[in-house]
Amino acid sequence: MTETKNVDSVGAPDVSCEDYVYHLPEELIAAYPVEPRDSSRLLAKLTGLSRSKELSEKKRAVFTLEDSILSHFASTKAKGQVLFDAHFRDLASLLPSNAHLVMNQSKVFPARMFAQFDSDGGKTEVMFLDLEEKSPHNPTTDTSLALQKNCNLQEWRAMIRKVGIVAGSKTYKTFSEGVTNVKLSLRVTKVHSDWLEEEGNGVEATVQIIREETDDDREVTMAEAFELFGTVPLPPYLGRELEDGDRAKYQTVYAKDTSSGSVAAPTAGLHFTNNLLENLMKKGVKQSFVNLHVGAGTFRPITVDKISSHKMHREQFSVDKESIKEILASLEEGKPIIPVGTTSVRVLESLYWFGSKLLNNEFSSNVCFDLGQWESYLLEQEFKRLPSAAESLAALLKVGDDIAIKGSTSMCIAPGYKFRLCDGLITNFHQPHSTLMLLVGALMNSPETCKETYSHAVKEKYRFLSFGDASLILNCQE
Repeated sequence: MTETKNVDSVGAPDVSCEDYVYHLPEELIAAYPVEPRDSSRLLAKLTGLSRSKELSEKKRAVFTLEDSILSHFASTKAKGQVLFDAHFRDLASLLPSNAHLVMNQSKVFPARMFAQFDSDGGKTEVMFLDLEEKSPHNPTTDTSLALQKNCNLQEWRAMIRKVGIVAGSKTYKTFSEGVTNVKLSLRVTKVHSDWLEEEGNGVEATVQIIREETDDDREVTMAEAFELFGTVPLPPYLGRELEDGDRAKYQTVYAKDTSSGSVAAPTAGLHFTNNLLENLMKKGVKQSFVNLHVGAGTFRPITVDKISSHKMHREQFSVDKESIKEILASLEEGKPIIPVGTTSVRVLESLYWFGSKLLNNEFSSNVCFDLGQWESYLLEQEFKRLPSAAESLAALLKVGDDIAIKGSTSMCIAPGYKFRLCDGLITNFHQPHSTLMLLVGALMNSPETCKETYSHAVKEKYRFLSFGDASLILNCQE
């Protein structure tokens, strides 16, 4: 580990990433998903909290969820048991009928291209991360909309897995995935930083897409360009090449075409089948959807000891106001809110702080929903009164247009953070040295509890990471 101050760490918690490291045997990393999707295993982690009268009222929604899980295991549970082994298809039985799932419906697009930067060089991976926010060449700042616009001259932030790339570097050839008369070249307009990974180092850069003249002079959208030249960006830790069927398997069944923009799947949602969603609905479990376009920063390991020195990538999100109304209604009725995946958590928690800023008059006349990496920690110290989650969501319904709340967030959730909109979390088992692991650690409320849970998963040979098994973790904070 190194300790390089590469990010404004004002307000950041003093958390050592080493406290949340565990040994992950390589053979437990799932290279392929199971079929059917909901036959994956599910580890339920209860709170283990003593229920005083005061705490029972404060955490009523969490304990409603916990009681439902205990009821499912009534015949087999041992006294004091907090870890229960199940299968994902059991979710409809585990959850109470008043539970409310919040899912990220962003769709993965084929964001990985291969190009030749040297006249005598080989293929170089170019992993597109997101639309370049401040480029005057881009037709919009919305990634989903930009994908439907002319690709020529658009600028995107990308990871180029090649050392020595500088501003002005241009590709000799961009490799297509099939037969096409369309030709593209990529030009590096700015290099931002080094990108260090075990799979190969490179740079993070701004790349401009240039449409070369050919006999085919029709307009090509950015989405079409990715279809012609891109491949599905499977996580590098899978250790294998892309295969037939991976594109469908690395996509949730509820992903929407109009919400395309993720370069990595919100993997907790991969376990759901249409049949399971229908069974949950029949039971009464509410389902609401948010959009957060997952960036490749989710693969980026933490290479420093203190989380305060790690830089998070900004990711775009949007939430329909109808979804906000649904979540608000459940909050007011004391129903358990269960985000599916860490991306859904980050959207919900970001919404809380946007509403808090509105109520504390933190915005100027031009409301811009953009949350900094450590901003929530600073706001918690700054505000004299922190509103309830319901108050924050209600405030959001009064601003902007009538359709959705849109913005971006680089929020980092680490141990010490207090969750406002997460009674339980459905998530996969994550890599050590990752921000996802720290978010899980924050929800479990202690490094010892986190390690005990993951040790159990290793011992019982759960499958880990993107194509692996899932966990249902209850909010253990008092």
